[in-house]
Amino acid sequence: MRLILEYIKDSVRRAGLRPKLYYRTNLGWVDVLCLGREKLICDISMHPNVERYRKLGKCVIVTNFNSVDGEAVFTTLNNVHKIFSTMFPKDFMPYEDWLDSYVDRDGEFYERACEFMRDRYGKTIGRKLVDAIAFLYTAGQALDSTEQRVPYSALFPYLNEMGLIVRETKEIAKPKNFTASLTIDGMRIAKCSIYNRIDEDRIYRIAKKFGFEKLFLAVIGLSDRRGMFFREIDFESASNFYDLIGRIDIHSLLKLAMGRTPLEGLCSALCYTVFYNDVIDLFEELMRMGLAFNYPVHDAYGTFLGRVYGTPKEVASVLSSMSFCEIDCKYVERFKDLVDMFQKRLGRGVEFERALELGVVEMRGGGIKLSDKFENFVKVRLAKLLSEVCDEIH
Repeated sequence: MRLILEYIKDSVRRAGLRPKLYYRTNLGWVDVLCLGREKLICDISMHPNVERYRKLGKCVIVTNFNSVDGEAVFTTLNNVHKIFSTMFPKDFMPYEDWLDSYVDRDGEFYERACEFMRDRYGKTIGRKLVDAIAFLYTAGQALDSTEQRVPYSALFPYLNEMGLIVRETKEIAKPKNFTASLTIDGMRIAKCSIYNRIDEDRIYRIAKKFGFEKLFLAVIGLSDRRGMFFREIDFESASNFYDLIGRIDIHSLLKLAMGRTPLEGLCSALCYTVFYNDVIDLFEELMRMGLAFNYPVHDAYGTFLGRVYGTPKEVASVLSSMSFCEIDCKYVERFKDLVDMFQKRLGRGVEFERALELGVVEMRGGGIKLSDKFENFVKVRLAKLLSEVCDEIH
């Protein structure tokens, strides 16, 4: 997969486009977004969700069959150069010819580094050192502390000695807390390691068991710039309206929606309520493949902030390629309405009109005033909304 991505990057550059790896769209992640005179999406997926790609626009999907569906072109690896030649007035090199001339510096560096770690520390420690690098790549950074039970932190000194991590602190006088993050060489090893662990057939079986529609909600609701992340909270999944009323914490749920699109916020709320247990199971399955990690999160001063599941963007993109769900825009608008009211912004949708009708919200000089019953109103309406979306997906 890694080398196919390099091939695609080289090919689209020849066409005068600028490739951008692992880009988030409103339908999840794509492997390569090509920008220039026109926009083109390139994805690699042996189990593509055809309906998703039909809605993505102009895209080329490297897969195991040849087909055209609207602007989506599905093609085998051997035919990619021919597809590019029909799109751009240039001749493109077949993948096998390109591979013969390509110098895989990252792959060679990864093999040398793994061999060095095995020879110096033994097979078991060498393997765990690579796991530690993959963990830091996923987490971005981690507290360098064995006392806080940070995964693999006992191995950080070895990685530091090899120049694969840097240790930093924000404390000035007698610093006690240091965070570890990867150097450029550490990132090179981490990416190769993640690609080597990706088994699309196994991930597809996990995705099928989880449900492709639910998977779409998880991808949209849990993604940030580095991958997919899910905080552990004290919650048991519930889809029943009355159970949801008793269990949901509207402050936490609506806080998760801040700074996100209404669709992302709604998907996030569903993941942290209706599908909470299922999402935990998804990450646990990915952990067994070495593609996800569960770890404590701290601030720069060592304060514990909670535990998180995380998987990197390379895995999030594979999950995206398999998933799709059509969510009625009326649900998204209702969720946006509830968030706007919670932030004391004027709304114009169904939920706002309902709040006015019940006297929960009053118009006051260009703004709104919330009654004492407002919080309970939002809780009930949010529970009703989540329950309705859940029923429609199932």
